[in-house]
Amino acid sequence: MKQSRFLLYLVEHDASYGVHNPPYARYLLRTAQRLAAEAPPVPAE
Repeated sequence: MKQSRFLLYLVEHDASYGVHNPPYARYLLRTAQRLAAEAPPVPAE
């Protein structure tokens, strides 16, 4: 989850919001989404 969040923040905090390099921004967002989906579930307490 930490890596997924980092990739999201990388795109979100870029001054151009990925406009200067859209393919790379899409790649980062797809990778972040995949990593989040693959993360283990949080155990119930």
